[in-house]
Amino acid sequence: MGGSLGTGLYLLGCSLDSPQSDKNYLGKIDEERKQHVATIKELKDALAQSNTEEARLLKRNARLGSLLYQNKTYAERLVLEREEMVRNHALEASELRKKNAYLIEYMEQLESSVPDGSAPGNSFPTAV
Repeated sequence: MGGSLGTGLYLLGCSLDSPQSDKNYLGKIDEERKQHVATIKELKDALAQSNTEEARLLKRNARLGSLLYQNKTYAERLVLEREEMVRNHALEASELRKKNAYLIEYMEQLESSVPDGSAPGNSFPTAV
């Protein structure tokens, strides 16, 4: 009987401690819940900040892509203009060489058809 009386008092003690223990346990759970809520809020804030930063970077990337395309187009246009200028210069130089060759040939014909020193309109005395 001594054993059963001791067991009964022990159970009575547990049942008396039970509300306090439940209160402590619930307090602990509530504290953990608050920590988890705070952690979730921090994570949500960090996610929102990351999304904002991502949107800013995507906008910047699009703007830089547009600028890159504009600069590339401008550079290609400059290359085409330069090639056209080189081509035109080559054609003009060729035409000038042809004209120069024609004038040289014409001057040589004139010089060979006129006797020395008696060219028409030549009023300069020749050295004797």
